[in-house]
Amino acid sequence: MVVDSRLGPYAWVGRDCVVTGTRLQDSIVLDGVSLTGVRDLRHSLIGRSASVGTVAQGGEHVRLVVGDQTRVEVAA
Repeated sequence: MVVDSRLGPYAWVGRDCVVTGTRLQDSIVLDGVSLTGVRDLRHSLIGRSASVGTVAQGGEHVRLVVGDQTRVEVAA
């Protein structure tokens, strides 16, 4: 299900995904993923049943929950 979002160019979204309030381009999203309120997600691969979203509280920090053998890139 895609609600209030913009996909593409070059965005592939798998089965049973929920994409809400998100801008996605040049990315692959595998089955069962939830993307909520991500303003500009690019050049990404999101694994099965992952959840990516924002928090209501602003701040200058990044919070990650990362599994084994995962690569994460954040802005410097």
